[in-house]
Amino acid sequence: MTVVYLDGQQYGFVLDRSILNGLDWRQAIGTSLVDSSWEKVELPVELSTNINYFMRDLGLRYGRIDLMTKDKTCQNTTFLEVNPNGQWAWLDLSGNNGLFDAVINFLII
Repeated sequence: MTVVYLDGQQYGFVLDRSILNGLDWRQAIGTSLVDSSWEKVELPVELSTNINYFMRDLGLRYGRIDLMTKDKTCQNTTFLEVNPNGQWAWLDLSGNNGLFDAVINFLII
């Protein structure tokens, strides 16, 4: 699971790891299988609140947060890392999730 954090806005996406051959999904970056398999998810309120506190405490207005979760409900998550300059574009290649517009608005405001 990954969450793109933009000054309080959060965009969560999950990838079903069962489609992968190995442990590291990054080995399949740029393949249609992985690029088309990320699914946007709604974050539980508690997780979203904790992410807001975490990013505020770090003083970050932007970051891509990586977590592990068992399913799309995102109820049980394990924090892995925050990337303060994390890449995100592959999550919305078709421009349907609002992520591109949100990043552009974040950058120009």
